[in-house]
Amino acid sequence: MNMTNEKVDITGMFHNLLSNLPGMVYKCNLDVHYTMIYVSDGCEELTGWKSSSLLFNQDTSYEDLIVEEDRQAIWEEVTEAVNQNHHFEITYRIKTRTGCIKWVWEKGNGVLNPETGEIDILEGFITDITQQMLDKQKLADRESRLREVLESVDIGILYSDKHGK
Repeated sequence: MNMTNEKVDITGMFHNLLSNLPGMVYKCNLDVHYTMIYVSDGCEELTGWKSSSLLFNQDTSYEDLIVEEDRQAIWEEVTEAVNQNHHFEITYRIKTRTGCIKWVWEKGNGVLNPETGEIDILEGFITDITQQMLDKQKLADRESRLREVLESVDIGILYSDKHGK
């Protein structure tokens, strides 16, 4: 096997590994638009946009997908983590190409540019957690309703274990 075939095999293996992830792997500039330099194919299922549409803000920027109310907090959290040389984990909402709102979880870190000595790149992973957030909200709603019922009952309720305690 020559070096060219090995390079193709590694590239194919890398692409295959990324295609198994439920979300998108990315590399972007550390700028307010999150200008994408690399986006895995999972981008389309997550955002509704083909990866080529997000690359270098061809048709839209990743910033444009983030729900406007979440943008400032995300920027502050990401830049704070990067400035402290820490990974970041954030949860926020995006608006897909079709207008659907999804909750996402993102984990990433800053990458040092060897030419400038500055951290100017982010690398990370973003995945859809909408179902988990909906389940969490349903549970909170049920707990709230149960609390209201228990607080409105005029009779006392006594809890005990099988030993009467």
